[in-house]
Amino acid sequence: MQPRFEVDVTPKPAVDTPASVGMVTSAKTSSPRRHIDRLGAPLIVAYGTCETPEFQRQARDFAAAVKAAGKPVDLLVGAHYAHLELPETLCNPNGLLGAAVLEQMCLA
Repeated sequence: MQPRFEVDVTPKPAVDTPASVGMVTSAKTSSPRRHIDRLGAPLIVAYGTCETPEFQRQARDFAAAVKAAGKPVDLLVGAHYAHLELPETLCNPNGLLGAAVLEQMCLA
């Protein structure tokens, strides 16, 4: 006898929203921009030139808000990098993010 499998065919939202993943806090209250005053360490904000214009704008705006609050921030632009490619440079001491972190730690 074959085992029976039940399949959930309920449509899921295209993008996980806080409600769909069981979160009760709203995106507005959990936005990093609302917590800039709590920053206690230098920040590196980076975006790639192959990211959407909206991702690029958000990165620039956030870095500007951090700077306006008097907090240390470096804004880096990765030429020819997309959103999911940029973090890979963190693993390379000569990569955009890897070099920036080492410099921030005075290890470059």
